Amino acid sequence: MTVRKFVAHERLLEGQNEMRPLPILPVVEKSYATHNDALRNLSLKIHQYAECAYHEYRSSHLLSTFMEDEGFLVERGVGEVKTAFSATYSQEGPVVSFNAVKHISSD
Repeated sequence: MTVRKFVAHERLLEGQNEMRPLPILPVVEKSYATHNDALRNLSLKIHQYAECAYHEYRSSHLLSTFMEDEGFLVERGVGEVKTAFSATYSQEGPVVSFNAVKHISSD
């Protein structure tokens, strides 16, 4: 199995010539190591569900419940979409955001 490593970098500010690794990287790597198996299992279950867009009730429930179990405050039915949810984790320090969006083509 191949594991992809990633490096988070600060944005270049005016006058800077190089990107520097963020001090958050060890935190991200620890979180990845802690949650990798659970997230992989979630991904496999969601793939098995094979639900259509806006009808992903089991997937939404699975993910939002996982987030609640991890200490996130979950709001369901966001934007008047029954399967949409928002998960917020309140803690001091850096924030990492992951978003899943559906690409809509104009073709």
